[in-house]
Amino acid sequence: MASVGWVVQLLLFFNLCIVDTLFINHPSANLSTSWINYPYTNRGKWIFNDDTHVIPILALGNDSYPDFCFGFLRNGTSNTFFLVVLKIAIIPDSAFRDYGPPPVVLWVANGDHPVKANATLELTGNGDLVLNDVDGGYAWSTRTSNSSVTLLELADGGNLRLVSAGNVTVWQSFDHPKHTWVPRQRLRINSTLTSCNSASNFSTGLFFLRVARNSLYAFINTKPPELYSTTRSSSFSILDLKRSGNYVTYEDRGGYFQYMMLEPDGHLNVYRLDDGYKKTFQVDLLEDSHYKNCAYPTVCGIYGVCNNEQCTCPGEISGTSRYFRRLDANQPSLGCAEVTPLSCRDTRLHTFLELKNVSNFRFKAQLFNIDAESCKMACLKNCSCKAAMFRYQDNISMGNCSLPQQIFSLMATSEDVFHYIDLTFIKRRQGRLRSMEIGGERDISSVQVSSLVRKFSFEDLKQATQNFQVSLGRGGFGSVFDGTLENGTKVAVKRLGVNVLQGRKEFLAEVKTIGSVHHFNLVRLVGYCSERSNRLLVYEYMCNGSLDKWIFHQSQAQSTLNWETRQKIIVGIAKGLEYLHVHCNSNIIHFDIKPQNILLDKEFNAKISDFGLAKLIDRGQSHVSTAAKGTPGYMAPELIQRGNVSVKVDVYSFGIVLLEIVCGKKNSDLSRVEYLIDIVKRKVEEDQLSDLVDNCNKDMQCHIDEAVKTLKVAIGCLQPYFRRPSMSTVVKVLEGSMEMETITDYNFLTMFPDGALLEPTDVASPPVTASILSGPR
Repeated sequence: MASVGWVVQLLLFFNLCIVDTLFINHPSANLSTSWINYPYTNRGKWIFNDDTHVIPILALGNDSYPDFCFGFLRNGTSNTFFLVVLKIAIIPDSAFRDYGPPPVVLWVANGDHPVKANATLELTGNGDLVLNDVDGGYAWSTRTSNSSVTLLELADGGNLRLVSAGNVTVWQSFDHPKHTWVPRQRLRINSTLTSCNSASNFSTGLFFLRVARNSLYAFINTKPPELYSTTRSSSFSILDLKRSGNYVTYEDRGGYFQYMMLEPDGHLNVYRLDDGYKKTFQVDLLEDSHYKNCAYPTVCGIYGVCNNEQCTCPGEISGTSRYFRRLDANQPSLGCAEVTPLSCRDTRLHTFLELKNVSNFRFKAQLFNIDAESCKMACLKNCSCKAAMFRYQDNISMGNCSLPQQIFSLMATSEDVFHYIDLTFIKRRQGRLRSMEIGGERDISSVQVSSLVRKFSFEDLKQATQNFQVSLGRGGFGSVFDGTLENGTKVAVKRLGVNVLQGRKEFLAEVKTIGSVHHFNLVRLVGYCSERSNRLLVYEYMCNGSLDKWIFHQSQAQSTLNWETRQKIIVGIAKGLEYLHVHCNSNIIHFDIKPQNILLDKEFNAKISDFGLAKLIDRGQSHVSTAAKGTPGYMAPELIQRGNVSVKVDVYSFGIVLLEIVCGKKNSDLSRVEYLIDIVKRKVEEDQLSDLVDNCNKDMQCHIDEAVKTLKVAIGCLQPYFRRPSMSTVVKVLEGSMEMETITDYNFLTMFPDGALLEPTDVASPPVTASILSGPR
């Protein structure tokens, strides 16, 4: 009778979902086992009612049905497969009439590298799980290679584990989250969830979620990433996020299976599988209480305007829509396109379409206390700027200005709710020249610099660079070219772009700052040119390029620096900063200390460069008010939090650079979940700083004790500003005439200290690119 019942049950499943009922509870596998992505195996193939195909590898059974599964998944009729962990939802009701939805994908191994049929997954004898495509090409691996591994296991909650003797976890999928978070999954602070491109395409999407101590922060992955929402809480009606040490654990409050998913459109939705295993939406943790869906960056596509969750193109309602058209007349949410695309070759034809009470998902001011016309003019002078966004409160003539370089969805804002008014001026191209030419500049003849700094004509520098023929790379706000003066002196010539925002301001700052100071560890300004819109800076030539090329090991064939050379560079940077902070007539804050702005001469002497963001302050002035500026990853927390800062923002940046020099790693690296500063926190608390010393050079390992002492100096430079040492103190510590103060509490070692803004701040510095004033090594 039991066998007859089994047959009846199987037949009832057949039309909507075929399951190999013999493969129910096989949650583990031993070493040296391999699986081929081929349906006709002893594990069979599961076909769900949406045509999802699953070839199971491991399954965790529950009441005679598989509950969780690890295996290959094919969506619909595509010929690509993903290696996934699934929550199975196929339990019928008591009358065997109603089947649940297709499985929920909890984790994806190879989202960006799907494989074809007959791909091979191998649990190797050395404890590594490796996925290769049918042609033998590498697709994914746990990268463990740990000889203590004895078992691959699918554990409760869908956690895939590599386990050693004694049930010790060597690797687990819970430590490498993708787009979902399940109850009892513990995530390290600063780890991320990343959205998929779509429900069927698991490649990396536009959005990511960062886990903080008391909140979740959601970003759209632009350059730099932009914050679009935050939870501002760790406790909700249906779940709690409980912090313990450096980890946050998701705890649900119900009897049904619940999970959190970062959707392809940026929503952070919580679902549950109820009695019938039907997927039920519970809440969007990021929902804006006023703007609802309109607050999401892509709700109406590029250039689309969201108002009461309805999408239109700019000017469509007012009848001036001839400048933008819908991408699809039947689907407004797909966004809009320019009728006549903008071009940097005809900037004099650029003008604006004005939209009142319209802004974007995250207004971030870059210019403060200016009028709307100045905001528009700043955008016209920058070809990369796509719109001038102006916001004011009581005084229509003065407000703040945002200059986005990429337009996502716009949204209608409410003056009654927030008591400010938004004006958005979208740049567009008109059909004829404007009557007044924009952007012409007079010769800047009032620049006061040292008599040792020569003023060149533009024709002089065209000849010196052979008409700007040999490019050395890009620096702040311009390109750098190889040059030779008439007397045979090699120089590097930086030419500022004529349409770069604040290019004139950056040019003046650099000429006035570096043209008036002289120190062995500052790059020397040979001369400058200022003729109408032509702005150029002439520097001494640095044959070994910028520091980042020597410490970040872009290729294994690249030689690395020994300890003595790194020490020399470190002390040189410190002495250069000490001179700027203490010994100049007007003390100088550099604001953009990073390896790309440290140049090396033929003897590997360090020279600080790129003074375009620098600010001169009176000797008796300890603090200065300024907008946030610099490069994310190197900016001191107080610079992001306030605008009232001191020279110690440079000390913080120096501390980050010091970590990078000794460790040979970038603080912010997309290939790592954690920032380097967070890894340093963990290692110093474990008294294992020596693990971080760059091992790409044997000489570094021979001087590991000195390297660790230097790491401790770097940590001292990263303390809160009121405990941070001066550069004079740092120089003495590095030279051995003073000891660094002992530190016992390392909680400050994080990129996101409590109370600091997490969102990447719009800054005046361009993206992190090499500021090269020399040719390749």
